[in-house]
Amino acid sequence: MADYGADITWESVPDYDGWGWDTYWSCADWMIWYNKLDEHYGASEARLLWKSAWNEQGIWESNYNWCKYDPTFNQFLNDNELWESHLLADTLIDTTEAAGGVLGSLGWVGKNLKWILPSALIIVGLSYVIKVGEIFKK
Repeated sequence: MADYGADITWESVPDYDGWGWDTYWSCADWMIWYNKLDEHYGASEARLLWKSAWNEQGIWESNYNWCKYDPTFNQFLNDNELWESHLLADTLIDTTEAAGGVLGSLGWVGKNLKWILPSALIIVGLSYVIKVGEIFKK
């Protein structure tokens, strides 16, 4: 699949994914086309034309199934009011972003482990000594 990119105009007709090996518009191509429609017709008419063309795809076509899981494409749809929420896609994207945040935090932990680990060991050790001391007081 090749991106059509610069060749897309407001007059372009979407290239849908057919059966077998063929070319078809990528998620980026769909976004470019919407922007060209918006420049030519304005947002309201562009939305109608874009949604109509998008909905012409069958449920087995690649873009119809996979673009909605692309965070950039999903944000584009939301920003341009082109989308009714898709629960699975939204959940997957939110989970991916949260995982990215966790991994970013783990990166921070890894960079700071040289002082985190000794501090944690000291705290655990002091807690143990205090707990043992309480046992012997009884």
